[in-house]
Amino acid sequence: MSWSLKSFIFSLFSYSDGLTDTNKIPVQSEEDSLTVEYKGQLQRFNENLARDWDENLLPTIDNLLENTFIASSAYDKFIPYLEDLFGIPAMSQDIEARRRILKNVLPMYKVKGTINSYKILFSLLGFDSVEVEKIELDGGWDNPFFTFDSDSRTFDSNPDCYPCSYYRLKLTGTIALTQGLYSFIEEVLKIIEPINAKMYSFYYNGKIVLFDLFIQDNGDLIYMPYRDDIDFKLDANGDLRVSGNVPITVRIENNGDLTWPEF
Repeated sequence: MSWSLKSFIFSLFSYSDGLTDTNKIPVQSEEDSLTVEYKGQLQRFNENLARDWDENLLPTIDNLLENTFIASSAYDKFIPYLEDLFGIPAMSQDIEARRRILKNVLPMYKVKGTINSYKILFSLLGFDSVEVEKIELDGGWDNPFFTFDSDSRTFDSNPDCYPCSYYRLKLTGTIALTQGLYSFIEEVLKIIEPINAKMYSFYYNGKIVLFDLFIQDNGDLIYMPYRDDIDFKLDANGDLRVSGNVPITVRIENNGDLTWPEF
């Protein structure tokens, strides 16, 4: 800002205000150290107010666009507003990562639904590499001997547009693998996933991700599913049963390890 309100605010008052101003004391000029001015209480009070406006209020007004609408410089409190404006969820607690997403949201929307949109967004979120691998499913077509629609394709009964294709999402990175990470990835996919495609499986650092299993100190078996359509049940004979939308066979080996084969 090339001008300051403090330098002329008292000139906005009337001539008589200057004459009748009380408690005048000598004040050294900020522009010239050799100049001393006599300023009354009213003038000094208003100049102090103007100094605060010059330093704190007016810069925010002068830079209103940068402080509210420009992702790289907007105040932190406006980042959720910008995300809502562009229709994207808050996909990270890291405010700088969210700024990077907002800065690239327009290029991302231009390629939404393509491989490039996956690479742009997941790279911005901090993953090291992103790969989308298309897979073919041949078990879903009409079968006149058993059923007209298999479980993987329900053209007649599904009210939604059923995916025409599936893919594997393969990511690498150093982000800790948690239930929150999978929910986080699902939010990302809501933005960029094509309407006719659906993620069939998710790999992180080379390993397929379905669930985590661990035994607590008290002996309880705890599982943390990364998909809400998978369920575990321990039969009366001690066998562990896995049900739901599990596209692979889960089994317990002779040594007690729980394994599932790769596709």
